[in-house]
Amino acid sequence: MWAVWGKQNRWFEYVGFWGCPIVFLSGLVVLKSLRLGSFLGCVGFGLMAFYLGPAIVNTIHGIVVGKLVLTPLQIFEFVLVAVMPMLTLVRLIWNLTRVS
Repeated sequence: MWAVWGKQNRWFEYVGFWGCPIVFLSGLVVLKSLRLGSFLGCVGFGLMAFYLGPAIVNTIHGIVVGKLVLTPLQIFEFVLVAVMPMLTLVRLIWNLTRVS
């Protein structure tokens, strides 16, 4: 993330950054234990939400304040960026309830 957006300068950006390696680790752990891997994935996605949430809010604020109009393709991309992580989190939670 530092290569794309630069060094973090707020506490929640550091929290979100550490969610990324946890999600990567959970992908490896899930090969051995679905329950533990899903739990780690939930924790990692929760931490990454500290980075994704403000990014989405700032994007919406920029659209409203700047009176920007998105093309249908841009709207589709924005919805994917906002919705796909939430669907992944729902799937991880579903794995936890199903395995339990």
